[in-house]
Amino acid sequence: MGYQRFAPISLRIGLAFVFLFFGIQKLASPGQGTSETQLITDFELADAAAVNFYLGLIELGIAISFALGFKVRLFSFVSSLLVVTFFLSFLSKYGVSLNPDLYRDIGLIGASIALFLLGPGPMSIDSFFAQKERTVNKYLGLVIFGLVLMTTGFVYQQFYRPPSVGGFESTGEEVEMHMRVIQNTWKWEPDTIRVNPGDKVILHIFNEDTYDHGFAIDVFGVNRRLFPKSTTTIEFTPSIPGKFNFYCSVPCGQGHYDQVGTLIVGDEKVSMLSFQALASNSFLFKDTRQCQK
Repeated sequence: MGYQRFAPISLRIGLAFVFLFFGIQKLASPGQGTSETQLITDFELADAAAVNFYLGLIELGIAISFALGFKVRLFSFVSSLLVVTFFLSFLSKYGVSLNPDLYRDIGLIGASIALFLLGPGPMSIDSFFAQKERTVNKYLGLVIFGLVLMTTGFVYQQFYRPPSVGGFESTGEEVEMHMRVIQNTWKWEPDTIRVNPGDKVILHIFNEDTYDHGFAIDVFGVNRRLFPKSTTTIEFTPSIPGKFNFYCSVPCGQGHYDQVGTLIVGDEKVSMLSFQALASNSFLFKDTRQCQK
């Protein structure tokens, strides 16, 4: 029937909104989705955040392609491959769980494959070029891709990449704490940790929810998955004074981006000055990691 020809448009627009949302989230805060990236790599947190940044760009590209109907079959294949990779890596490492993200991915894979089979449909750039019997110059496409890659690499290095941390001396002291993720609130208890530079910090975090969370501190390379209804022990040694945020690194629902706590290392006044000096060249830290008084 006539209205069936609009099925590809519905798929395109729906998937465009999904990938647009994913891309914006990753670019706004590359660190808060690193857990999935680290499932398939052995990267440190900062490197996983860099991968997340580029994944966000790819997802934005997919969204724009679907919205405009440009190279739809190519980007449908890319989106299917992207989601299948995360889906299989999650299954291989953690098995079947109650995490809703796992089953959301099955729907995205099916929709992307359906769009690949159906094609762009009407009201698309692809159909326009097909009617005019024209093609996009492949060399122009390669030049544009190269320029985008170089530009985004420069932007990431200048404004997003976390600063490096040098060596430090251990105090020999241990600070051991018990924490919890409060059920269905996306909050930490306690939400503030106070230690001295060089102290060995041992956290025992109990996740009260029925789904996964994460615990990450960018500048110290800490990133661990917190399994539901279980306690996870995390050890690290803060090497510099400062006031930092710790946050959930596993997408976990509507309150994910509000699940943030504070780590204060050393004297609070000295910490703020030291951290501001460390973060002076980092857009990511100034806007999304530095705690405000």
